[in-house]
Amino acid sequence: MKALVCILLLLETFVFVVQQQVDGGLNENEISQQISSEDGRQNPPQTDTLRAEASTDSQQYCNLGIPDIHAALRELTATVTEQKERNRELTATVTEQKGNIRELTATVTEQKENIRALETQLKEQQTFILDEMNRKNEEISNLTLSQVELRKENRGESVLE
Repeated sequence: MKALVCILLLLETFVFVVQQQVDGGLNENEISQQISSEDGRQNPPQTDTLRAEASTDSQQYCNLGIPDIHAALRELTATVTEQKERNRELTATVTEQKGNIRELTATVTEQKENIRALETQLKEQQTFILDEMNRKNEEISNLTLSQVELRKENRGESVLE
């Protein structure tokens, strides 16, 4: 309310000064005297008090605004600092995870090589076993043929006797 009265008073004074300058022009001393006499006539002791209070209120609002801005800046700075620290932590974690991935990739590659070596060994053993089985089958076949021939011979001798 006090601020509104003060603003209205200043506006009225401004309008008066502009009218005086348009009407005939006054120099700065005359304007100052006119403003002082106008203030004295309209609100003699109250005007100075209101002006002082308005000035004090204005300064308080300005002073309140500046610390608020400084507080907000401090808060933002703290937040940025926290975010930077969090970013450093995340970067360290990512770097660590990349190292883990490299180690796991090396392990997987090594395991793949081991599996290939085992597959090769298995194929060699399978080939060896198949070869052995074929050889044994051949031996069995040969023995069976030999037995058949021997039986034929034995029968032939039996029949001849």
